[in-house]
Amino acid sequence: MLCGAGRRFVAEDGRRRIAFVRRAYTPFGGAERFLDQAAGRFAERGGEVHLVCESWRSGARPGLTVHAVGSVPLGRTLSSVIFVRRAHEALRTIDPDVTVSFDRILKADIYRAGDGCHRAWLDRRGLRGRLDARFSPFHRWILHVERRLYAGGGARLIVANSTLVSKEISRYYGTPAGRIVVLPNGVDLDRFHPELRLQWRSGVRSGWGIGNDVPVFLFLGSGFERKGLAPLIEALGRGAGGFLLAVAGKGDPGPYRRAAKRLGIDGKIKWLGPVEDPERLLGAVDVFVLPTLYDPFSNACLEAMAAGVPVVTTRDNGAAEVVEEAGAGWVIDSAGDIDGLSRSIAASCDPSEREKRGRLAREAASRLSMDRFVEGMVRLIEGLGETGT
Repeated sequence: MLCGAGRRFVAEDGRRRIAFVRRAYTPFGGAERFLDQAAGRFAERGGEVHLVCESWRSGARPGLTVHAVGSVPLGRTLSSVIFVRRAHEALRTIDPDVTVSFDRILKADIYRAGDGCHRAWLDRRGLRGRLDARFSPFHRWILHVERRLYAGGGARLIVANSTLVSKEISRYYGTPAGRIVVLPNGVDLDRFHPELRLQWRSGVRSGWGIGNDVPVFLFLGSGFERKGLAPLIEALGRGAGGFLLAVAGKGDPGPYRRAAKRLGIDGKIKWLGPVEDPERLLGAVDVFVLPTLYDPFSNACLEAMAAGVPVVTTRDNGAAEVVEEAGAGWVIDSAGDIDGLSRSIAASCDPSEREKRGRLAREAASRLSMDRFVEGMVRLIEGLGETGT
């Protein structure tokens, strides 16, 4: 059977059999770090752990059996459809006691809604989003799978990474609150910590040709439009005084370079492209700014907080719930609130205010460790498997 409904968590051979689904597995992502730890813990407890993914380039993992189903370069819609079909075929072969998916598939015991609610994202895009929902094959497919998971009972338990996502799922799909659990993301507190400042600040800033007293803002995210780079440049263009904006991530910088030039701040921006060592940047900057249009829970915000860097973001970011509750930065209503964004950036230029909020940011992040997240997921998996409900 595909999922473990109605049977106990211990298989006939006495071993617990858990299957995780992660389409694009890379050794460095948050979901992947969770998988490594969870597989080890289940193995220690006598578990049998399987992973269904497109491809596997890492070495062997103790206690983990990998099922690489392959990928097809047929465009994002057909590639997604084929992966879902192959994943379910693999799951029928594995016959797990509990299936946990980190990607949208048609059926799973636990679905980790890390990508949030697609209908909510399309709504935020206005007319363009409504047209995509009606005419785009890709978006129609994603909405179909999402509907199966949220409204059709395809997921027995949905794990949302923020209250924002939980409420959106209920609002758009009528999903009962009892099927949704909020479990915020976890962060590697050993990799991201305030001491990065001592390690990287002077060297990185020297390479950028700026002194220690110049406020440096960091924008880090792939997909510049959704992450809010345009409103950030607009807000910085309204201010005065010296600053530097470091922009890191995947995206076409062309339109944003032109906007910066129009506003006269093109010389105050460093375009860094994709980076594999965000901790180096977090050790050098003063404030992390992500005026995102929609983010279920930004891992980058949480990593900045763990490094003791205060955050400026929007209420459309699930991580804003943690930022606001802890006083770890500044939260504006939306990416379109340019005035609010400009005021928050100006407030963050106060060194004493940055220091206070950076300290609170680290304290808040320390309560969201990766170990806490792993244990939370393990308890959910074990509880669901034992009850069979």
